[in-house]
Amino acid sequence: MVVSEGLDRIIRKNDLLFRSVRRLYFVMNDCLYYLKNPKDIGKKYELNENVSISSMIQNPRRHVFFGYYDKSPWDSSERYLLYLSVPLLGAHPTKENKGIIGYLDNADGKQHVIGKTRAWNWQQGCMLHWVDEKSPVFMYNDHRDGRYVTVIQHIHQGIRKVFPYPFYTVNKDGTEAMSLNFKRLHHLRQGYGYDPGDYKLQEKYIPSDDGIFRLDLKDEKVELILPLTEISKGIGDKSKHHWVNHIKYNPSGDRVVFLHRYISNGNRSSRMFTMKPDGTDLYCLLDRGFVSHFTWKNDEEILATSGMPGDDGSSKYYLFEDKSDTVTRIGKDSLRGDGHPSFSPDGRWLLTDTYPDQGGFRKLMIYDLEDDEKHDIGRFYNPIKYRHDPLECDLHPRWDRSGERVCVDSVHEGRRKMYILDVCELLK
Repeated sequence: MVVSEGLDRIIRKNDLLFRSVRRLYFVMNDCLYYLKNPKDIGKKYELNENVSISSMIQNPRRHVFFGYYDKSPWDSSERYLLYLSVPLLGAHPTKENKGIIGYLDNADGKQHVIGKTRAWNWQQGCMLHWVDEKSPVFMYNDHRDGRYVTVIQHIHQGIRKVFPYPFYTVNKDGTEAMSLNFKRLHHLRQGYGYDPGDYKLQEKYIPSDDGIFRLDLKDEKVELILPLTEISKGIGDKSKHHWVNHIKYNPSGDRVVFLHRYISNGNRSSRMFTMKPDGTDLYCLLDRGFVSHFTWKNDEEILATSGMPGDDGSSKYYLFEDKSDTVTRIGKDSLRGDGHPSFSPDGRWLLTDTYPDQGGFRKLMIYDLEDDEKHDIGRFYNPIKYRHDPLECDLHPRWDRSGERVCVDSVHEGRRKMYILDVCELLK
């Protein structure tokens, strides 16, 4: 469906009109797809013959999901698998919408409820993250006593600490974390932030008291280590609102990657940076083109889905060497478009997914980095209301600790559920 730029602006300013036009677009796409592919009518999912669903986590009256692709729901022993259960909402959640935290015990196959949270969103859940490699300790964000906080909890022994600030990413030792302003993020990237309450953007284009925060989880200190005013130097006068999105430590915890985003001429732009955990040694890996999702391959290399300057404008998979101009294309024509990538524990396999195709199917795949070969794991149907804000549901695939199973969030059965896929035979 093609519209003029002027008409497009009018449509986008009217939320109801925009949603109606967008839904019509998806309906038309579905109709055209099924006219060409009648065998797919009614199909919910399809798996590679060497892949099977080994288990599923669900609740008949609620959504069940984990969140983002950059964390594993399995603890180090692979006995416990975390999940989040939330109400069947039709909008972005507020602090009044309680999420229930639970785990699947693989020893007996039973689900157990162990907590609750009022700080969650549709894309990343409440940031469930395992902290301790030796014991089942995990952390998550919550809203308590009028503020967003980090909760550190043992599966059986209960809450160990409540830290007075929410986290985004944690180093390997669980001693420090990085964070950002989740209220600001809600305004500028809905689906990733939390209920902003009375926080207003107004003309806070580049606030000097906002940016990346370092959390000392032992001494309970919070420090602004990299202000937006520093990140945006040189482009601040040409744009409007700036913010930070997607922060991640490298495996050893001595470098951090993040995205700097801003609105320029009505469009969202992205730049990718790395830095030391104290905010120094800032290095810009990509300041033109665009970048969407990333993952560390090792301590020195980052894989990102991005569009490079001078390219055809489409998203591809590139491997960036930190603090260097070296960039390598991965996958050639077999890996195109945006996705949510992560490497298997042994580093041989790249796991990723796609956004819905014309018929509404999200594809799940792995790429063999040794043989340069892509293998399809399967595809999952996305009902129209889950293809866009506010309820958009990505597969967000994650590896288990041994590299034998994959966990995805999918809505092909009408609501969010977690599916565990056994991929052992496919990897042989």
